[in-house]
Amino acid sequence: MPRLTKSFMEKYIPADNKRLIIRDSELAGFGVRINSKTKSWIIEKRIVGVNRRITIGTYPLMSADEARRQARAILCDISSGVDPIAQKENERIANLTLAQVLDEFLQCRNLKPQTRFMVEERLRIIPGPAR
Repeated sequence: MPRLTKSFMEKYIPADNKRLIIRDSELAGFGVRINSKTKSWIIEKRIVGVNRRITIGTYPLMSADEARRQARAILCDISSGVDPIAQKENERIANLTLAQVLDEFLQCRNLKPQTRFMVEERLRIIPGPAR
């Protein structure tokens, strides 16, 4: 396991159609996922009994040092019991509007045209006259 640095990232060229993960020798859980087009900084950690892989950013837009700093911060949060993936999903759900929930519902259901019409007619919020 090498130490992930700028010079390592510039020298390393993956084989065609190969996808691999190289882990950092200095920071456990930190690594880079390399495929034929991109190099992405990642964290792999077991959170609440489930193996999670979190993408931090891409190389060269994010330097190795900056990615390592962010990885340390995220790993500290994980060690204190925070699940960053669940936290992000909870924030997304908390900021949804009723219209967005309805749109997601209609996209994931295979409803008959009449049923779709009735659901939309009953649940769409139509602004009333101003008072």
